[in-house]
Amino acid sequence: MKSRVMRSTIATTGLMPLCLILIALFLPSATHAGSDVKEGYDENTEITIKGRIAGISRGERGPLILSLEASGKTYAVITSPPWYLLQEDVRFTVGQELEVTGSKYFGGDGNIYVIAARFRMLPSGKEMLLRDNDYKPLWGRGRNMKNRRG
Repeated sequence: MKSRVMRSTIATTGLMPLCLILIALFLPSATHAGSDVKEGYDENTEITIKGRIAGISRGERGPLILSLEASGKTYAVITSPPWYLLQEDVRFTVGQELEVTGSKYFGGDGNIYVIAARFRMLPSGKEMLLRDNDYKPLWGRGRNMKNRRG
């Protein structure tokens, strides 16, 4: 009986929408739980690192992620969707040297991530932009752009 009175009070006082909002705020997001990769680029955290590719991975969906070893640390470098790299004729190999400029952040999993804005293949010097001057991904503009330099 007490439970029925409580439900009735919540429904009639307008507390139901507030309760639903509070529940939604405290439940973990399925998107966040599935991936700790941020989509936002923060130019205030931009760094440039040089290192060697230690691994290449990709989840079921999403960007190609390079494991880059530089200065005694390992960075998870988030590049772009694989189709975009293929379109731009870019191939990565383990052991390859790269210089990457991007937005650094620490993931909830304890890894250091870098959202790449551009990279340069070493020693060839071939450079590729992944983001425009407003830090928006270039692959969002269409699949027919060539953005290589060098």
